[in-house]
Amino acid sequence: MQNILRGSRKRTKRGTLALIFAWGLAAAAAGQAPAAEEAAEARPLDEERSRLFEERGGAFVQAGPALTHYFDFGDPAARSTLVFLHGFCGTGLEAAAIAAPFVEAGYRVVAPDWPGAGLSEALPACTMANLVAWLDAFGGELGLGRFALAGHSLGGFLAAAYAADHPDSVEALVLLDPAGFKEEFGDRVRALASSRFFVDAAAFLYIPWYYELFQYGSVFEDRERAPEEILAFAAASLATRAGREGVKTIAGGIIAREPDLDDLAAVEAPVLLVWGKEDRVLPYQHWTKFIAALPAGALLRSLEDCGHAPHLEKPAETAEIMLDFLLGGS
Repeated sequence: MQNILRGSRKRTKRGTLALIFAWGLAAAAAGQAPAAEEAAEARPLDEERSRLFEERGGAFVQAGPALTHYFDFGDPAARSTLVFLHGFCGTGLEAAAIAAPFVEAGYRVVAPDWPGAGLSEALPACTMANLVAWLDAFGGELGLGRFALAGHSLGGFLAAAYAADHPDSVEALVLLDPAGFKEEFGDRVRALASSRFFVDAAAFLYIPWYYELFQYGSVFEDRERAPEEILAFAAASLATRAGREGVKTIAGGIIAREPDLDDLAAVEAPVLLVWGKEDRVLPYQHWTKFIAALPAGALLRSLEDCGHAPHLEKPAETAEIMLDFLLGGS
């Protein structure tokens, strides 16, 4: 892994506290530049996040108003780049599950923590338009040029919005069990996300077994496939003071208020839609709305016996499907 700032990779402990809000929503619904070093030094991480950085490493870059933490796999000079966007309550470390085959195929894989997620600073106002601007600044600071873009869940929402707004930057788009339409969340979930009282209370209360209940019971079809270290990093980062505040901005700004994706027809890049058939968070049948809204030629690949996170539950199969698409297969 290529890093601007390197930390040791101590194994995080299973059972670190996690944010209850993610589970509440789901239950209700069932290169390296000196400037980056200077940016990180100018606004040092608090004690909680400094410890996590020491455990997991990664790199920092100033992307617009947000000091952004990211993971970088492969050669920065690789001929192709894949930018991976995680979903709500996730982190860029999720890309580690699928990175190896991409690196072997000649890709650099870059996976930022969303603003307000992982170890990244939150945006002053979390809207999809501001996130699109942040992602554009992130790519510009790293000098990525044109790249393949993949997004999971809420990261799929951002990936699709970015591809529609910046067609010259995206050479291919992969959406993994994506969000993007209000009906996927349902009225009750959006109402809860709109409640300041509920969001504040949910962000304050951390109960470890709720974390396992949501991840193992709702996200994964088979809990034995869950990558514990990746989930533990997300749980620990969400449990920090900054993590609690960050997830509140994402929930209140995106889930509660953001309208449907209405510009998918503006996407010019080839599109692959990958969906787990047993997804209990954003149910499989919603693929029809995406295919209907995307330009002609968008492809769907379904994964049997797979829940909401195909890149984590079936990483080898998911990577193979993605690479076949990106390298010109079907």
